[in-house]
This record gives sequence, structure tokens and C-alpha cells, in this order.
Amino acid sequence: MLIDNYGKYLHPDHPKALAARRDLVDWLIRARELPVAHQVLRSLLADQVRALGPDHPATAHTRQIVELFEKRP
Repeated sequence: MLIDNYGKYLHPDHPKALAARRDLVDWLIRARELPVAHQVLRSLLADQVRALGPDHPATAHTRQIVELFEKRP
């Protein structure tokens, strides 16, 4: 898997590795794997807050998506 390969070359907190995980979420949503997408998003958000900071645009975007997931029935 691409994300596993990023781990061989980049630290898991590297912005490109985090972006690859975000791309994975897009594909999970398209595949209607919503519970898995939500789980990956929550993990990604925690890692983005730690690595990029709570005010980074990528962190804010992920936070918005997590909030949408948590508002759905």
C-alpha cells in the first residue's frame, strides 16, 4: 500500500505521509467505507495536531471533516 511505502522513506509525521493518509480517506469515502474512513480521520487528526499544530490549514480541514462525520446519523 502506498501509505506503507511512505513509512519506509518518510517519517510518519512528515506532511507528505499525512497527506497520503488524507488521500486514503477520500478513497474510503468514495468506496462507502464510512466507519473505516471515520476511524482513519480521527487518527489522522490527532497526528496532524501533534505534528503540524492545531491551527495548520490541513489540521483545520481534517477537523471539519471529522465534525461532519460526527454529525451524521
